[in-house]
Amino acid sequence: MPLIAAVLAVVGIFVAIIWLNWPWLEQAVAVEEAPTAWLQSSMLWSCASLALLLATVERSRPPGWSLVAVGLAGAALDERFMGHERLKDWILFRFYGGNVEAMGRVGDLPILVYGLGGVLVLAWLLRSPAAPRFAGMRWMVAAVLAGFVALGLDLASNDLFVQVFEEGFELLAETLFACALLRHAQAVWAHRP
Repeated sequence: MPLIAAVLAVVGIFVAIIWLNWPWLEQAVAVEEAPTAWLQSSMLWSCASLALLLATVERSRPPGWSLVAVGLAGAALDERFMGHERLKDWILFRFYGGNVEAMGRVGDLPILVYGLGGVLVLAWLLRSPAAPRFAGMRWMVAAVLAGFVALGLDLASNDLFVQVFEEGFELLAETLFACALLRHAQAVWAHRP
């Protein structure tokens, strides 16, 4: 129940950010200083910290959790400083001379790394022979699914209204990921000698 309350709280904060910034949605979601970017970056840092905690307390999978923590820390930095957007701009001007039509969706390809990362973490947790079994699997599956919805929205449209939903699903995915890690940490801690 506390994890569901946490998800509802984060969703409530996101809705409040949108409401407080209406009708200037770009300020809420699309600029580097956007409160949504800060919230997402904070959630990713929290996930990285939880993965690092799991690397220290769950002795059967520490290298994997350390790698997950590094990936999440990189994602937090990317979110905070809009690294994938800067990469997209670099591709646009380096290879397409600033011609957006010529570039098409090529500039969006780097964002697919997030989907790949989610699938790899999920596959690692499903196939891991280490005990204990990952206790937050339902939360993790939901996180990956929400992440894919966000990716689909990101790739489907550049419309600001669609971006609000995309950012909402990104935040939901990050929150569900944190809940998955918290649920597993709780299970590991409960079974410590």
